[in-house]
Amino acid sequence: YFSSLNLSRKLIAAFLSVALVPIVVIISIALFKASNALEQQAYSQLAAVGEIKKSAVSRHFESVKDNLYTLAISQKTANAANAFIRLCLPGIENFRFLYLFSGVTISKR
Repeated sequence: YFSSLNLSRKLIAAFLSVALVPIVVIISIALFKASNALEQQAYSQLAAVGEIKKSAVSRHFESVKDNLYTLAISQKTANAANAFIRLCLPGIENFRFLYLFSGVTISKR
């Protein structure tokens, strides 16, 4: 087929192939690099979101710990527990599994 073409058509085909092959190669490389860059960006964003969530969960548990500490050292909590034992759990004094802060020191870390 190529031998039946005249010289001008052969030159056009040669110049087009010389021009198009590098363009196709360059476009392919650019698409590959862009794809990898987008994938890397997505992973980075996911890692950042993971760190934010980790920090939020840590802050939540720290808040819960502080609230529990406040409740644990509160005299009102001890009074409420004693009232609960006295009113709702008769006979619990025999077991004494609810040890209410007598002689217990609570240290905050």
